[in-house]
Amino acid sequence: MLLGGLAQWADQWWDCGYGCLVDDGWQLIAVDRLGHGASDKPVDSAVYDERLIARDVVAVLNAESVQRAALWGFSLGAKNALSVAALHPNRVVSVVHGSGPLRTRADDPTVRYESLAEAVSSDDGIRAVLGSLAMPRALIEEWVVHNQPECLVAALRGSVEWSASSDDLRAPMLWYVGADEGGFSDDELAYAQSRGIPTHVLPNANHWDAFRRASEVLDFVRPFLVANRSTSHP
Repeated sequence: MLLGGLAQWADQWWDCGYGCLVDDGWQLIAVDRLGHGASDKPVDSAVYDERLIARDVVAVLNAESVQRAALWGFSLGAKNALSVAALHPNRVVSVVHGSGPLRTRADDPTVRYESLAEAVSSDDGIRAVLGSLAMPRALIEEWVVHNQPECLVAALRGSVEWSASSDDLRAPMLWYVGADEGGFSDDELAYAQSRGIPTHVLPNANHWDAFRRASEVLDFVRPFLVANRSTSHP
């Protein structure tokens, strides 16, 4: 199951080249999280609570008659994947955690998410954030058309009401980030090493690069998915 980041929509996984996993025998289910893509776009932050988003993800698995799945989340989608794995561990085989910070029980994401909420609270704000990632102007405008700022703000503010911790994860997890993102720390790298979490840092990659450079990402995600395809965990 593929869970995109803030302001992303499901088709982008195919647009950037991840659909080739079908050729490896995987069933791919890409989700438009609440407030994104073709899903409803409420502006009440309470409905974006991570526990409710996790429930929505499980509902999609049920609708597709999938008992257990590998979850691949990018950015905010990685946070959602952790939530599902923590709350519904019997439904998760493994987690690919892309370009999102690893979280311990002591972490508080409120300040970071509130700052981002303020930044994307208008169309021009969205343009500025995406422009900082060196996105082409045409692509930036496509993102603006696909999103409603008030929904993105609500999604960010609602997501901090409850957060899963990487400490609580029972399923195998792989973590990757772009070297130029600036959203991770030496402490996080040390934490991943202490937990035995396979970690990959994409060279010369900002946040958007870490998504769009699918062929490089798949080079290390593919073996992880195959190795944990039928994983049992306590």
